[in-house]
Amino acid sequence: MGGMDHPDTIEHLNLDPGEVLFCEGDSGTILYVVARGHLRVEKASGDMNQTVSVIGPGEFVGEMSALTGSRRSATVIAEDACDLMPYDSDTLEALILKSPTVALRIIRLLASRLAETTDRITLIDSALTQAD
Repeated sequence: MGGMDHPDTIEHLNLDPGEVLFCEGDSGTILYVVARGHLRVEKASGDMNQTVSVIGPGEFVGEMSALTGSRRSATVIAEDACDLMPYDSDTLEALILKSPTVALRIIRLLASRLAETTDRITLIDSALTQAD
């Protein structure tokens, strides 16, 4: 069968190099798992965008919006040809409830991203303190 009426079937999303997956500030409820390729994650910094990370195969992006319904916190662009597996918030929630392994991977990712953010804030804070 397949198609959207069959919940076990996940439609893949293909992006060409340079194609934007979503923009910072967009609304969205889908998490994307990278099956192939690399995504560049950028945040607005003044008039420019700054690359904060590159996400590769086996990693995922968009989890904050999918889990909380918040707006996209960054812009995500395909570095090369990408094959992504989208999970909407309901499917993601069902997967988390069914699989402790998936839940653990998401928790670990969120914890490491939180640690990176905390480190970045600490660096900015010390740079500002030294400037005084």
